[in-house]
Amino acid sequence: MPVLVDREEELRALDRAWENRPCLALVYGRRRIGKTFLITTWARLRRLPLIYLVANYEDPAPALRDLEEQLGSETGLKPRLDTPRPLAEALVKLSCRGQVVVLDEFQRLANAGIAQLIQEAWDRWGRGCTPGGLLVLTGSAIGTIERIALQGGAPLYGRACSQLRLGPLDFTRAYPFLREAKDPVEAFTLYSIFGSSPHTLSLVDPKWGIEGNLRRLVLETGAPLREEPLRLLESELREPSRYLAILEASVPGPVSVGKISQRTGLPVTSIGPYARRLEDMGLLARVPLYGTRRSLYRVSDPYTAFWLRYVWSRWHLFEKGLTPPPHPGPDEIVPHISQVWQAEALGHAVNQLHTRGEEPRWWGALIHKNIELDGLIATNTGRTYVVEAKWAQLGPADVASLLRSTASKINGTPLRRELEQGRVTLLIYAIEAGEHPTPPTGRLAYEIVELHDIIEKAQSTPIHRLGEGV
Repeated sequence: MPVLVDREEELRALDRAWENRPCLALVYGRRRIGKTFLITTWARLRRLPLIYLVANYEDPAPALRDLEEQLGSETGLKPRLDTPRPLAEALVKLSCRGQVVVLDEFQRLANAGIAQLIQEAWDRWGRGCTPGGLLVLTGSAIGTIERIALQGGAPLYGRACSQLRLGPLDFTRAYPFLREAKDPVEAFTLYSIFGSSPHTLSLVDPKWGIEGNLRRLVLETGAPLREEPLRLLESELREPSRYLAILEASVPGPVSVGKISQRTGLPVTSIGPYARRLEDMGLLARVPLYGTRRSLYRVSDPYTAFWLRYVWSRWHLFEKGLTPPPHPGPDEIVPHISQVWQAEALGHAVNQLHTRGEEPRWWGALIHKNIELDGLIATNTGRTYVVEAKWAQLGPADVASLLRSTASKINGTPLRRELEQGRVTLLIYAIEAGEHPTPPTGRLAYEIVELHDIIEKAQSTPIHRLGEGV
């Protein structure tokens, strides 16, 4: 049975939009992030009348013919959509009948002026109509949506009563997809390979284990995820090969713009716009560097990062009809899991500090001379947190060694004074840790977070199954 996992805030936002009807809402995010499933599931859970339409073409003529047929199927009406204007008017008027009307991938009709036409129709008929309903525009081309709907002066700017941008799922929120794995380590390993899109996670069957899921979803002929990153880039971007090259250059990461330029052959000055577009798509993440205006970049989607390491690097084998081994070697999988674990640890630490009232003001990494600290968080209390994530089981001696080495690193950075004043805490993330030793320096406070601590929070993640009330 299909499930909706941990979208409580989004469900509440849609509830508010419905309560404030008539309402024009905008829901956007990269492909496969769960926009359509969220809206249709919400409407079913709330038992609301729903008309769902999708713009399947960018060329207006076939798109309008197709939408004529969809409207006929959904409503029994036979509208004549010779131009986009009757479409915009039909959408608004249908929503005014007290129902939810969705136009998915509406940005495909951007060049036909659909945003301007919807704005005109909404201003004429939508505002104040009774009984009033909800018109939802959804899309995945984030840059286009921002241009026609979110930026000042855009046709739909200021019209939407609700704007939802759906993001990927971190491990805590994704865990319900994986809770039937044989143990927490395998659950996180599956996440590090197939996270963080609800689409890819929904295809994983934890009972198949790592090799079984890799074989079934990636390696076999016709496997649904084998070409997924390629198809995503090709469907969203005009120069997919350049974007792919930048992603490939960012693995392993984080890496500097200069390193990306060196690996791709692209001029340093040209990388910024490509990187920002990949950030918008949720595929690349910026890692700010402490004390500077510079940033590093890393591939933020775990499946894309894994695919680049293990699948794309062997693409020549697939093209020849050969299949790689169903399990990556330790030299590939352990560094990959470790990087995903580091990113998850930093995100988890930021959320936990916020929850307990220490507001993070800045987080990123620190590089000073030859010293690197992969995770750093500055809070409004004046305390700085250093995040060290080790994908390993740590004994007391390991923890003591980590405390000494981290204190030594900090002493060689601009954080030395804060350490001397006792304002630095080391957050150690590990699979497991033994008994906790006393900090050798007496000044470096520390906390340990184990994998099971994250799992415990994930156990309470809400799941909605179709047909259940809320």
